[in-house]
Amino acid sequence: MALEVCHIDPRENGGYIVTVGDLDLTSLAAPVDIYVSADQESRVNFGVGSILAVVGGAWKSRDDEYRFGVDGWWCADAIEPMADIEVSDEEGWDE
Repeated sequence: MALEVCHIDPRENGGYIVTVGDLDLTSLAAPVDIYVSADQESRVNFGVGSILAVVGGAWKSRDDEYRFGVDGWWCADAIEPMADIEVSDEEGWDE
């Protein structure tokens, strides 16, 4: 499936949780979290809005909710990530 990156969240012990969603805005499919380990974090060189080719399988939970299990992913269309902006307490919003 081709899925769009909605959010990238760093994990406490390194790596990322990359949340992806369907390209169709009218889709009722739930977002999917991709867990990227610390030793693979260098592969996350893209930002929100990038398109990933995601391989996996659909399954149905005991609560009759459909889920998608991710077996692999590849960035098909990368969007440059935003630059890290560091703001000190003196330059923050609380001036």
